[in-house]
Amino acid sequence: MSGHFDPERHIYTVDGVQLPSVTEVCRFLAYDYKSSQPWLAEAAARRGTAVHEACALIDYGEIPEETPEIAGYLKAYRRFLADYAPDWQLIEHPMGNAELGFAGTLDRYGAIDGALTLLDIKTGQLHNAALSAQLTGYGSLLYAERGIAPDQTLALKLSKDGTYELRMGISHGPIRGMAQIYFGENPDNLGPAGLPYDMRQTPGANNTASTWIADVDDASVNAENDKTLRNQGYLKGPLYFTYSTGRADQPIRHMSGSYCHIRKIILTADLKADKTYYLRFKSALRKLDAELNLDYFEYASKAVYNDVLPEDYW
Repeated sequence: MSGHFDPERHIYTVDGVQLPSVTEVCRFLAYDYKSSQPWLAEAAARRGTAVHEACALIDYGEIPEETPEIAGYLKAYRRFLADYAPDWQLIEHPMGNAELGFAGTLDRYGAIDGALTLLDIKTGQLHNAALSAQLTGYGSLLYAERGIAPDQTLALKLSKDGTYELRMGISHGPIRGMAQIYFGENPDNLGPAGLPYDMRQTPGANNTASTWIADVDDASVNAENDKTLRNQGYLKGPLYFTYSTGRADQPIRHMSGSYCHIRKIILTADLKADKTYYLRFKSALRKLDAELNLDYFEYASKAVYNDVLPEDYW
């Protein structure tokens, strides 16, 4: 089979037949931001293209032009190269197969620590379902073209800087308490992270401190409601966690009422990989039986929480 890729129009053809790209197919597995805010998707796509082109030049031993918009991502990529020393065999490699019915451009393929690795470079949101399908698609194309099955498939998430957002997931309720949260590097001298956190309050549509509004069918409306909640220092729970009813069929994102599950944004700070950080919780109530019910903690890079695209529900 004879394949051709037109980079200007981003069109793949095999034996004269145009094929959809892996990226096109995978859009159906994630929220389509283009439907409601096309300018955001276009800006993210331009940034991603610029980063990909510059990273390819770095891999070929050339010096790319570094604009302020992409300089941080290139710094992160150079750090990855220094840490893992990959031996790339394929760089930005277009592929297509008529029998499979799709085409695509593989970002990187080569050896990392002796393991044959198929790697995709990301600068924006990671949508788990779409990412899994995308890497599987590239793996199928690679095997069809060269009979190669990689040992591992990876997504390399490049962040613009070292700023992270620390969050905790918790269910509010009348038997919960109120705590002052402290954070820092010195466990004997931690500074307060904001005002005391009242876990007794009920997030809801009429709560001006934590305006939780149930999702609707319009994704753009959901994004605006999420933005309002975020501006108040909170996020809904992710879809991948479910309430334990024995069936795991109730995502905590949809849990409302007196035991609404919510994520509290503890702080936003510059966190370093080689540092140790400490959290401390001190009750702000004299009520000795008040509960501190912690479900999980998470941290998100600035490329996730401050991207031009809304954060993935998952």
